[in-house]
Amino acid sequence: MRLAELLDSGVREFLLIVSPLPVVGATGAPVRPLAVTR
Repeated sequence: MRLAELLDSGVREFLLIVSPLPVVGATGAPVRPLAVTR
């Protein structure tokens, strides 16, 4: 994850949402992390 942009802008707390891709029959999936800030 690229957190440098958040840290450079002064953000120190955020809600992390991790959305996996819905792959049928898989035991794992790539994820798309999303940081929600104020």
